[in-house]
Parts: sequence; C-alpha cells; structure tokens
Amino acid sequence: MSTNKPFMNYPRVYVACLGCYNEGRLNGKWVDADEYEDYTHKCKNPQHEEYAIHDYDTMPDLGEYPDAEKVVEVAEAVIEYDFTIVNDFIQWGMTDVSRIPDAFLTRLEGWNHNKELGEYLIHEMCLMEIPDEMSYYFDYEAYGRDMSVNTFYVSDKGNVFWREC
Repeated sequence: MSTNKPFMNYPRVYVACLGCYNEGRLNGKWVDADEYEDYTHKCKNPQHEEYAIHDYDTMPDLGEYPDAEKVVEVAEAVIEYDFTIVNDFIQWGMTDVSRIPDAFLTRLEGWNHNKELGEYLIHEMCLMEIPDEMSYYFDYEAYGRDMSVNTFYVSDKGNVFWREC
C-alpha cells in the first residue's frame, strides 16, 4: 500500500491463493482495490496459479471471481462518492457505477424516509407548488411513499436514487 493513501476506509480486497487454500493453508494479501487490475499472483509453490478474492474492506462484495476492471471501477467510485452510496447502488441491482452521478439524488438523515423524501421533493426540488397555508394539510409521508414506489429508490441507509437513470 502506498503511503499517500489513508489506511482506514480505503477500498481493499483480500486476494487468496486457491492452491494453498485447498491444502488447508491461508496464503493471501490485502491489495488496494483500485490497483487490483495490476495484481500479479505470487505463491512460493509455482504450481499454484489460481487465486480468488476472499474478503472486501470498505468495498461492496462483488464475489470471489469478479472482473478485474469491475473491481477497479467500483473502487474508484467508492473513493469518489462514498462506500454506502456505491454499496446501496449495487445492492439495488445496478451494475454500471458510472451512472451514480445521474442517479444519486440525496441522503435522507431521519428515520421516516417517506416523509423526508416527500418534503425534500416538494421543498428542495420544487416538484409541486404548495402554498404555505396548505402545507400543514399535505401528507408528505404518503407523497414520499408513492414517489419511492414509482420514481425513486430509497435505501435502508436513506440514499435516494432516481429510477429513470
């Protein structure tokens, strides 16, 4: 790991030698995920050529045998945006992390995401004009719930993504 990268909260993957693993030994190392494409597997046993990712740190789980380019792409997205945003985006079922800037809208902080989403869409995004004297009668929670079903995806962490992207 290079010295200019922060040790904590930096996306890394644990790459393990499968030959050693099958022999009952753990042999692997942590690799910066954004440099995984350049990783060269080295083992003391020259017959051991296969390796797999056995763990992820500050990085969404992409499985044991992900495409190296995908690992780097996701790692760069984690560095640029945030682990929870990228992880929620992937957990939502989206695979193209280059679409995050178009899809990510905001992060809701409270516990009632439906109500917060309704208030955010009306007051911050101005999707609907509600006179001040009528705002007390408007059901922000129902509006936010409807919008999260049809137009927006809201993760458990409160990250809001636009479905149309």
